[in-house]
Amino acid sequence: MQNAAERGKWGDKLMEARIDYRRGRYDEALMKYLLLTELGYEVAQYNAAFIMDGEITEPWKRALVYWTRAAAQGYSAARVRLGDYYYYGWGTDVDYETTAGHYRIASEQQNNAQAMFILGHMHEEGGTSSWLRDSMTWWQRPQWTPRCPWLWPLPSLPWCLHL
Repeated sequence: MQNAAERGKWGDKLMEARIDYRRGRYDEALMKYLLLTELGYEVAQYNAAFIMDGEITEPWKRALVYWTRAAAQGYSAARVRLGDYYYYGWGTDVDYETTAGHYRIASEQQNNAQAMFILGHMHEEGGTSSWLRDSMTWWQRPQWTPRCPWLWPLPSLPWCLHL
């Protein structure tokens, strides 16, 4: 239903913004995306945050708002990006628990392979033997994901984790 609604009149605005971005007119694209973000379009929220991430100085606090909105609507790439923001302290304080929470939501509820890999890395960096076993689980998990069964054949993983 949401997908059909976004294909209507406002879908044209999304396409115009995309064309503006591809032609290098970032400010024009951003303004169109910002209008659509206020209407609740998660793709526009994601794209506005993406533009603010790389094209504007001091973007993080504003971009964080749009990443949060898009993630709240179930957009897994935005959820992963929120984890990045809390991990690196972009526009917010560094908070590893919140970081892991965002990656966990993206991996468990939305089957995001990137979030699974990052969680595996975070578990490896934790240092305890149980964390190392958990990291192996997270690293191997994407191959069991319906969206990407071809990913991550990791036969040497136990060797690199010293298990």
